[in-house]
Amino acid sequence: MKMKSVSFFGFLFCIMTLGLSFVSCSDDDDNNGYASASLVGNWEYVYEDITSEYTYKVIQAYKFNSDNTGSYTETEILKSNTGSTSSDYSTVETENFTYIYDEDDDVLILNFVERGFYRRYYVMGISGRELMLQDSDGDVLLYSRK
Repeated sequence: MKMKSVSFFGFLFCIMTLGLSFVSCSDDDDNNGYASASLVGNWEYVYEDITSEYTYKVIQAYKFNSDNTGSYTETEILKSNTGSTSSDYSTVETENFTYIYDEDDDVLILNFVERGFYRRYYVMGISGRELMLQDSDGDVLLYSRK
């Protein structure tokens, strides 16, 4: 009888330990409600200012490649809302960069080698559809996957 109770308590102890190990494990990453997703792909941010006189639109697009290279394209459009087209214009500029994405510290550094400067962002969140970045001025930009 003594051997049965020792065996029973040993079995009970193992079951409780196993159950506790499943309950105590959790994802400790603080991702602000964003699931882990890849940075690789195309992302776009659109700013638009519409008045009675004009419509001003800026489209910032990032393309992140898996080999830590990418490109940045900025499109700027100004259109008159008064019928006159003399002040309308549109420009498109594209630059290539290399990047480092430190997922542990949520830091993204873009190195624009041709122009000799870099941009540093804090990655506030990334999901399959959205990329939220904070620049060095504290401005938060929400990019959509394209």
